[in-house]
Amino acid sequence: MKLRFRKIIIYTGIASAWLLGIGGCSTTELKPAPAPTVAAPDYVRVPHPAGFDLTDVRAIFASREAPAPDTLKECQADFLKLKSVVRTTDELQRGTRELIKNDPVRYHWCFYGKILELEASLKSTDYIDVRQKSVLATYDVLVPIAKAYMKEYRDSRYLRWAIRHYRNLSEFVFFQKVNQNARMTAELTEMSNPFGVWREPASAGSVLEKYGIVQPVAPAPSPGVAAPASAPAPAPAPVDALSSGEGPAVPQVDPVRDPG
Repeated sequence: MKLRFRKIIIYTGIASAWLLGIGGCSTTELKPAPAPTVAAPDYVRVPHPAGFDLTDVRAIFASREAPAPDTLKECQADFLKLKSVVRTTDELQRGTRELIKNDPVRYHWCFYGKILELEASLKSTDYIDVRQKSVLATYDVLVPIAKAYMKEYRDSRYLRWAIRHYRNLSEFVFFQKVNQNARMTAELTEMSNPFGVWREPASAGSVLEKYGIVQPVAPAPSPGVAAPASAPAPAPAPVDALSSGEGPAVPQVDPVRDPG
């Protein structure tokens, strides 16, 4: 009986030691991982117009961060090249978003620089048809860029500026007043997206690499292995505008309905 009682005491002591961590493995205090930090895009640090007046745009070009106006004359060249070779609206939208994502600061200055360039062009001619073509050609670039910022960064400032400026120009150049309707408001607030800040999944493949607008990034070679020579990118296939039965025409741009 005494032997049985001693066994019970021994077993109880061993179990208590294991429960109290005396005889078991050493435990480590678990600490929660620090919250991840998200860096803001570089373009948010550059000055933005404080209002919707042209003096507000001229003010940001007086800052030290502003590039020289001469450097912005061909800032839309990659976009125009993209637009001339893509075959679908989806590719144009994806490619424009890639351009914005690759260099958001450059297209920030390009966007506002084109507005000042358009204003200078309108003052240099008295012919109404020339003015109308200048507005349409400029907004054929501004609207896709503004919508790309809206889609890529959820930033509506560019699209709001484009709409407000176009409404003013419409009365002066096209003699037609443009009123903000429900569709325009929905696009600015993204009411059609029930998920709020949900981002679209990244599409497979790069549109810019597909058409040779940017060169593909070669993978880093393994240590001790020489990097293979990269083959030249194939030239983009030319697009014949007349093959579809369409002749050259002035693009009709609407700040809301434009597919860019």
